[in-house]
Amino acid sequence: MAAGAVLYPLLRRVRPALVAFFGMLALTGGWPAHVTKALDGDAAGGDYTGVLYALAGIVLIALALKLILDLLRARRARSVAAR
Repeated sequence: MAAGAVLYPLLRRVRPALVAFFGMLALTGGWPAHVTKALDGDAAGGDYTGVLYALAGIVLIALALKLILDLLRARRARSVAAR
């Protein structure tokens, strides 16, 4: 996690991949163990924070998609400006 936080500002083109990786990590860490228990009605206190962990993973995956769109828009704007 610390390496990702250090590398994030340095790696512009691979930011979406880095964010998506951490999003998938959070989603796969929170979903099977905690969300399924909450859906079954067997959730305890720690399971609710696990649900938040899975939701954060979804938010990070959405952020990765937004970063991809921003990179594509910037590339398209550069190509239009170069003409």
